[in-house]
Amino acid sequence: MEAISLTIIVPAYNAQRHIGACLAAICGQMRSHHELIVVNVASSDGTLDLVRRQQRQFHNINFTVCGQDRPDVAGARHRGACLARGDYLAFVGGDELLPPGALEAIDRLIARRAPELAHCVRLGHDGGHHLAAPPVQAPAQFPMAQLFARERRADPRPVHQSD
Repeated sequence: MEAISLTIIVPAYNAQRHIGACLAAICGQMRSHHELIVVNVASSDGTLDLVRRQQRQFHNINFTVCGQDRPDVAGARHRGACLARGDYLAFVGGDELLPPGALEAIDRLIARRAPELAHCVRLGHDGGHHLAAPPVQAPAQFPMAQLFARERRADPRPVHQSD
């Protein structure tokens, strides 16, 4: 089995109108070294049912669904990051569409430059969906990075400082 190099995390809060197209755009581009984690953020609409349907449809890829009780998108991103196995984390909103070739472009960026972070620029709006462009390298001070390198430690247990 190939190691996971990229985990795509999608927080989904009452995203019933957009989540199907969002996940189809991601799943259609995924390869064996990609992982998708969808965190249902206390949705009260049909979001979770649609996500589960997509998970069954794309049963041949690394696709995890989890949930949280509070409507907290930042917490959902954190939960997804804690579950992630990839060396890099990419965050995509439940109402965003990745254009064709976006994951391939991210893979090329990782292979060529091994950046600590990169930013996926939003190009515009199309029928209620934000379009995310392939990544461009961003300076370290960029405030809203969307692709992060994970630090890997030999011992995954939390580090505790002695007094």
